[in-house]
Amino acid sequence: MRLLVIAPAPVSVHLAGPGLRSLEIARQLARDFEITLAVPQTVDIPIDEPFQVRTWTRQSVLRWLDVYDVVISPGMQYPARGCVPTRRRRPVQIFDLYNPLLFEILTDGLRDERSTRSQLGHLRRLTALLLKRGDYFLCASPQQRDLWVGALYVCGRFGLHTRPGRLEDYIGIVPFGHNGAAPQATRRVLKGVYPGISTTDKVLLWGGGVWNWFDPLTLVRAMAAMGRERQDVKLFFMGTQPPHAPWAPNQMAHQ
Repeated sequence: MRLLVIAPAPVSVHLAGPGLRSLEIARQLARDFEITLAVPQTVDIPIDEPFQVRTWTRQSVLRWLDVYDVVISPGMQYPARGCVPTRRRRPVQIFDLYNPLLFEILTDGLRDERSTRSQLGHLRRLTALLLKRGDYFLCASPQQRDLWVGALYVCGRFGLHTRPGRLEDYIGIVPFGHNGAAPQATRRVLKGVYPGISTTDKVLLWGGGVWNWFDPLTLVRAMAAMGRERQDVKLFFMGTQPPHAPWAPNQMAHQ
């Protein structure tokens, strides 16, 4: 069985969440299937991977679909409406809906109401298309599954004219954040290395970006209160912007 995993972001030694998730899904599935990882730019990983890598565009992906048995993607990176049932050989389409685009748009929309309405309208139409066309769906947590089960119901995927089945027949939870391998310490990277962090400090690690729909400010205020009693606890933010493409820090990062 041949599977195509479409990464929505570049895959390299410096990874943001969407690229990392696609890379790990490809690695796990390569144990049992013939995998191709499609990336929007040339891949730059300093180790051999157990799968083929191709560079995709919105036009080239459509030409590949007949070659693969299963396609796993967020569904936003290529024109899903082109995958109609009348194709010569329609692959099974699995849409990974872990990325909370709705909340991203809502939080950014506090600054531009007109743009927000336009983006929300586009996202609503595209999401409805994916929910109607998808053969199976992935998400990252039970809370996300609750959201998408409700959306599938509204889109008519559960009803008199659909086959009966369990929720697991429609959507599965693929947790995100760790590949399962036991961590191995090979060198110091924070304690005793990063300025202001000693080898005996307690470090709180903010494990990701600083986006508008997060609340790092409460944590910063808590650190200020803690600092009046002890100075050996440090808060470390891994980053405030994606590793790829020019990007202006968002409102929360500025705050």
